[in-house]
Amino acid sequence: MAAEPIPLLRGVARTPTPIELTVIGQVVGASELHTSNAHCTWQLTSGGSWMPLRGRFHGSSQCDAPADSGAVVFQHPIDAVFQGEELRGWPRLEVELRFLDSHGRSDLVGYGVVHVPTIPGHHVLRCPVWRPRGSFFDRLSAFFLGGYPQLKDTKLQYGVHVDDDQSRLGRTVRDQRFSSSWTGTVHFHVGICVRRLDPQQMQSRDADSADTGTGDTAAGSQAKIASVESFALSDQ
Repeated sequence: MAAEPIPLLRGVARTPTPIELTVIGQVVGASELHTSNAHCTWQLTSGGSWMPLRGRFHGSSQCDAPADSGAVVFQHPIDAVFQGEELRGWPRLEVELRFLDSHGRSDLVGYGVVHVPTIPGHHVLRCPVWRPRGSFFDRLSAFFLGGYPQLKDTKLQYGVHVDDDQSRLGRTVRDQRFSSSWTGTVHFHVGICVRRLDPQQMQSRDADSADTGTGDTAAGSQAKIASVESFALSDQ
């Protein structure tokens, strides 16, 4: 039976209770590429009322060159914690995939965006990767000399708000939509833990941290992760 969204998230619209979101997993690799090698940079971004608390929110993998020209493997870890109060601006994963050409130059494979799941548990994510097509001359030049078209404004990777409308996203350049082509798929394995925060406990914790002059210890962080997992399992 398919898991249902936990009542915690459905109650956010009624009561702005702070939420702590933990994302633990890895960038597994990429497949269906037309290159002999690849490496990627990734970042966890959010909007609205969400803010990063602790962990790594961006990273860069090694360059993998499989002998059989198959799927590339990264296995790059992801471990980050966010805090927010609503579904708007929910964190997302943004990736930029690149490869090394025969001259050792780093060229673009493509960009990709996938939202972090809202349901606690383990998830397997497939993120399509694309890049701008450019003009015929751009593609011809890239074929012979390298240097595929890239985004000057990386905000277009996810999209920008149209006419300051917070509910509409678009990818436009000088009021014209640009065309893109699919170049592969990036694979993620992520574990999602969500818990509701008690404002009184947050104030007490902040006061204790200020008195001692120290933040969370490693043992304390592990204990919190364990409590988050138990909370998520009890709500499923």
